[in-house]
Amino acid sequence: VHLRVEGAHPPGNGPPRPDPAVKAALTQRELEVLGLVSEGRRNKTIACELGVSEHTVKLHVHHIISKIGVNNRTQAAQWYHANRPPGGYGRSGP
Repeated sequence: VHLRVEGAHPPGNGPPRPDPAVKAALTQRELEVLGLVSEGRRNKTIACELGVSEHTVKLHVHHIISKIGVNNRTQAAQWYHANRPPGGYGRSGP
Protein backbone atom coordinates (compact mmCIF):
# COMPACT_ATOMS: atom_id res chain seq x y z
CA VAL A 1 0.00 0.00 0.00
CA HIS A 2 1.39 3.37 -1.03
CA LEU A 3 0.32 6.55 0.69
CA ARG A 4 -0.39 9.32 -1.78
CA VAL A 5 0.38 12.93 -1.03
CA GLU A 6 -2.38 15.16 -2.38
CA GLY A 7 -1.17 16.98 -5.48
CA ALA A 8 2.21 15.26 -5.63
CA HIS A 9 1.51 13.28 -8.80
CA PRO A 10 -1.89 13.69 -10.39
CA PRO A 11 -2.65 10.64 -12.51
CA GLY A 12 -2.36 11.11 -16.26
CA ASN A 13 -1.08 14.69 -16.11
CA GLY A 14 2.53 14.17 -17.17
CA PRO A 15 5.48 14.54 -14.81
CA PRO A 16 4.92 15.05 -11.08
CA ARG A 17 4.19 18.64 -10.11
CA PRO A 18 6.31 20.53 -7.58
CA ASP A 19 4.95 20.46 -4.05
CA PRO A 20 6.98 22.33 -1.41
CA ALA A 21 5.19 20.54 1.45
CA VAL A 22 6.36 17.18 0.14
CA LYS A 23 9.96 18.39 -0.22
CA ALA A 24 9.86 19.50 3.41
CA ALA A 25 8.70 16.02 4.45
CA LEU A 26 11.82 14.38 2.99
CA THR A 27 14.85 14.15 5.24
CA GLN A 28 18.21 15.44 4.07
CA ARG A 29 19.41 11.83 3.70
CA GLU A 30 16.32 10.93 1.65
CA LEU A 31 16.99 13.89 -0.64
CA GLU A 32 20.59 12.72 -0.99
CA VAL A 33 19.50 9.16 -1.84
CA LEU A 34 16.86 10.47 -4.24
CA GLY A 35 19.47 12.61 -5.99
CA LEU A 36 21.65 9.54 -6.52
CA VAL A 37 18.65 7.49 -7.69
CA SER A 38 17.86 10.28 -10.17
CA GLU A 39 21.38 9.90 -11.59
CA GLY A 40 20.57 6.26 -12.36
CA ARG A 41 22.68 4.74 -9.61
CA ARG A 42 21.86 1.32 -8.22
CA ASN A 43 21.15 0.67 -4.56
CA LYS A 44 24.45 -1.17 -4.12
CA THR A 45 26.41 1.76 -5.57
CA ILE A 46 24.50 4.27 -3.44
CA ALA A 47 25.16 2.16 -0.34
CA CYS A 48 28.92 2.10 -1.01
CA GLU A 49 29.03 5.84 -1.70
CA LEU A 50 27.12 6.74 1.47
CA GLY A 51 28.75 4.12 3.69
CA VAL A 52 25.48 2.38 4.60
CA SER A 53 24.02 -1.04 3.89
CA GLU A 54 22.11 -1.80 0.73
CA HIS A 55 19.12 -2.62 2.95
CA THR A 56 19.23 0.91 4.40
CA VAL A 57 19.18 2.37 0.88
CA LYS A 58 16.19 0.17 0.00
CA LEU A 59 14.35 1.48 3.07
CA HIS A 60 15.15 5.08 2.12
CA VAL A 61 13.88 4.49 -1.42
CA HIS A 62 10.69 2.89 -0.07
CA HIS A 63 10.08 5.86 2.27
CA ILE A 64 10.77 8.35 -0.52
CA ILE A 65 8.33 6.65 -2.89
CA SER A 66 5.65 6.61 -0.18
CA LYS A 67 6.20 10.24 0.84
CA ILE A 68 6.15 11.74 -2.64
CA GLY A 69 3.27 9.58 -3.85
CA VAL A 70 4.82 7.85 -6.84
CA ASN A 71 4.89 4.19 -7.83
CA ASN A 72 8.54 3.46 -8.60
CA ARG A 73 12.07 4.83 -8.66
CA THR A 74 11.73 6.10 -12.24
CA GLN A 75 8.79 8.29 -11.22
CA ALA A 76 10.72 9.32 -8.10
CA ALA A 77 13.62 10.46 -10.30
CA GLN A 78 11.20 12.43 -12.48
CA TRP A 79 9.73 14.04 -9.36
CA TYR A 80 13.22 14.95 -8.17
CA HIS A 81 14.13 16.65 -11.44
CA ALA A 82 10.81 18.53 -11.48
CA ASN A 83 11.24 19.74 -7.88
CA ARG A 84 14.92 20.29 -7.25
CA PRO A 85 16.28 23.81 -7.11
CA PRO A 86 19.01 24.82 -9.59
CA GLY A 87 22.21 23.19 -8.38
CA GLY A 88 20.38 20.47 -6.44
CA TYR A 89 20.06 20.20 -2.70
CA GLY A 90 23.65 20.92 -1.77
CA ARG A 91 25.11 17.48 -2.51
CA SER A 92 28.70 17.79 -3.62
CA GLY A 93 30.63 15.47 -5.86
CA PRO A 94 30.13 13.94 -9.31
